[in-house]
Amino acid sequence: MRWIKLFSFALFIMLLSCSGAEATFEDILDDESEMADSIPVLKRNVLIIGNSASRDAFSYVPFLFEEAGENFRINMVILYKGAENLGGHYKRLTTDSPTYVIDYCKAGADGKWHSFSDKSASEVLSEFKWDLVILQDTWTGSKALDDVSIRIHGIKDFIYDNYGAIPFAFMIVPPNPKAINEDDMDAEWRLFSSNAQTLLSNGLVDYVIPCGTAIQNALHTRLKGLGAYNYLSYEGVHLQEGLPCLIEAYTATQSLYSFFGIEKTIESSPLRITQKWVWNKDIPGRHGSVIEGTEQDYDLCKRCAMAAFNDPYSVTLLQ
Repeated sequence: MRWIKLFSFALFIMLLSCSGAEATFEDILDDESEMADSIPVLKRNVLIIGNSASRDAFSYVPFLFEEAGENFRINMVILYKGAENLGGHYKRLTTDSPTYVIDYCKAGADGKWHSFSDKSASEVLSEFKWDLVILQDTWTGSKALDDVSIRIHGIKDFIYDNYGAIPFAFMIVPPNPKAINEDDMDAEWRLFSSNAQTLLSNGLVDYVIPCGTAIQNALHTRLKGLGAYNYLSYEGVHLQEGLPCLIEAYTATQSLYSFFGIEKTIESSPLRITQKWVWNKDIPGRHGSVIEGTEQDYDLCKRCAMAAFNDPYSVTLLQ
């Protein structure tokens, strides 16, 4: 009888260990069998190709998108390479180099992000029928219209040829406060936004997501003092967790609502970002401790985002 007890105990330990094991990349990509919905479900697959600025802007988005209601769901993947410009992404895509981190947040799954290193783009590009691809260039890349145009054209041709026609969006990044003087930030943002507007008018992208405009709006308010570095930044390069990243997430979510024809606004969002929340969601690439703010701060962040959504190519002065 003793060996039976020992076997039972060992089996219990093994099952317990398996139940707490980290999901593999293949586990996460496997389709889940979903419960039947009483209403049709609009599920959208969104791929972002970028660097840490994409993580800043989009990591909170899947959880805001849930507020659209149970009949709207989003699978979001960030194809991440630190500090990479679109030219570098084009080379990694076309050579299928296994040098990406894939950040994946799956609709209706466990409600958090999963990140996997040393992956190639083809491992996710072939997995879904993509409804939107979002591109984001570096601060220097965003200044050079000819260069960014060539890079986008190359990436689009490659994806079209290998995975079919997909709508493309381009994200406006905010200026880098560590690299330029405060007096030059408006001018740098203006160049970023003007180039994005030209990309749209030239038909290179189908949509512009004005995250950088929302940050620039906020920098003209009392929110400018937020962040360990000020300027909503943790160290002068990245947005700090909490309200700074939420401003961009509000903007991106409202843009996705519009792109997918969802009649919803972030203005009524009850989401409040806490330190425990970002840990529980495994937010990728976190920078600094969470800035929580007041209800008035949340309201101002929403107004900065909505102003950018409504007028992507102008700074709106808010109180």
